[in-house]
Amino acid sequence: MKRAFATGGLLLVLTPLLAGCMGDYFASDDCDGLANELSLVIGESIESSPSINSTWGDGGIMPWCRIDYSTTKDHAPDDERLSAMKSEVEAGMADWSSGVVVTIHLGTDRSIEVLSPDDKR
Repeated sequence: MKRAFATGGLLLVLTPLLAGCMGDYFASDDCDGLANELSLVIGESIESSPSINSTWGDGGIMPWCRIDYSTTKDHAPDDERLSAMKSEVEAGMADWSSGVVVTIHLGTDRSIEVLSPDDKR
């Protein structure tokens, strides 16, 4: 009886750990796919194709994704395309309920950070 409880306890401890490892493995495809989709949205919004600098994330129990883009084109702070781009990026990541952070570096000295809808607290 003690052995059954010990085995059951061990399985309860190991299952989330193994699921977390599998989530790390599969997250890169999801995050890369989202990065590619948002790259098109950003390019159309600001008329300049961004470079994807990096993507990383975890597809485990609480999935998250961080995407970093850069563009070489400078934009004026009051450029209406930037606010439109931010709205389009938010709409593009609506399928992710939380855990997405997108940073877009504009030119040499500005950046915009967009959080997934549920993370705006």
